[in-house]
Amino acid sequence: MEKALSASPDIRSATLRFASARAQQKIVSSQQTPDINATDSVTWIQQSENSPSTRALKEALPDPDELIKLMAAPSNWYQGGLDFSWEIDLWGHVRRTVEASDADVESQKAMLEMARLSIIGDVVNNYYNLRGIQQQIMLAKQDEKALENAFL
Repeated sequence: MEKALSASPDIRSATLRFASARAQQKIVSSQQTPDINATDSVTWIQQSENSPSTRALKEALPDPDELIKLMAAPSNWYQGGLDFSWEIDLWGHVRRTVEASDADVESQKAMLEMARLSIIGDVVNNYYNLRGIQQQIMLAKQDEKALENAFL
C-alpha cells in the first residue's frame, strides 16, 4: 500500500493541488487584516567644499572656513516610514472570497482522500485477483498431478 501511494502520480498531483489551495487560502485570508508596510533608508551625504552654497558662504562671511568644513563633513541621513491600509468589507466581498477559498481547500482535501481511497481499493482488488489466480494455478497443478496418477 505504501509503495502504491508513494509512487502514484494521482496522489502527487492531488497533494500539490491541496497544497496550492491551502497557500491560496492563506493569501486570501490575509485580506481581512490591515496591511502594514515599513520602510527605512540610510544615506551617506558629503557636501563638496566647492559647491554653490559654500561659494556663496565664502562671499557672504568674512571667515567661513570653519562653517564650510562643518558642512563638508560626511554625515548620515536616516529616514523611516510606516504605512497602514485596510479595506473595509462593507458588502462582504472579502468574507465571501475567504469562504470560497475555505471551500476550495476542503474540496481539494476530499479529492486527495478520494485519490488515496481509489489507490488503496485498486491495490486491494489486484491483491485479491492475484490470490485468486494463484489459487487457480494451484488447483490446476493438483488436477494435472491427479490426471498423471490416474493414467500411470
